[in-house]
Amino acid sequence: MKIWHWIVLAVLTAASIIAEFVGSGSHGEAVKHSWSGIPLFWILFGAAGCAALIAFAKFVLAPVIYKKEDYYNE
Repeated sequence: MKIWHWIVLAVLTAASIIAEFVGSGSHGEAVKHSWSGIPLFWILFGAAGCAALIAFAKFVLAPVIYKKEDYYNE
């Protein structure tokens, strides 16, 4: 990756972590869940969701989509 990709990634990560701690009370407090009090929960939840989607695509969808190299020559 180019250096500016890493810079953008670092800025977005820092902004996300800052928003987690600073902006926690800005949206409605009507529904409180037990996991809402865990620091960085939504960041880790999103990262785990992305990893699960990548693993699903690689191990489940790839064998269905990819064909053998000589598929059209048969």
